[in-house]
Amino acid sequence: MKSKFKLDRWQIDLIKNLSSKAEWKPINKALKTHVLAAFAPILFVLSIPFWFVGLLLVKLDPFFWTWESLTRHMDNLVWGSVAVWFLIAPLLFAYLAIKHRRLRPQAEAFLQTNVVDKANRLHLERQVSHDLAYEKERQRQLRGL
Repeated sequence: MKSKFKLDRWQIDLIKNLSSKAEWKPINKALKTHVLAAFAPILFVLSIPFWFVGLLLVKLDPFFWTWESLTRHMDNLVWGSVAVWFLIAPLLFAYLAIKHRRLRPQAEAFLQTNVVDKANRLHLERQVSHDLAYEKERQRQLRGL
């Protein structure tokens, strides 16, 4: 599902410069969710080989999780922790993919209302104030002639 949400760099910069840190925290969190939602499925697909490596390590030493095996050699502790990590990493990436895919619409709605609309409003306010200042200066120059 391709997102139609687009956030321009100038909108982010404008909000960053004109917002307090307290206002920026939830915006930053939503931006991270938006980005992670795009990359988490890719990370999950890339982590599939980890399953095979983890299963291979377990196959080579099927009792790496027992106390006797762990205390027999320090290598087994390293071996076991590597195998466990290789088996858990894809689950972690799958969890992130599902979580961030679920949160993506909320993050986009939040960003749309809090960043895009605010940036556009601030941009318009700046433009109007610039136009008013220009008009005042023009009127002053016309009166001076």
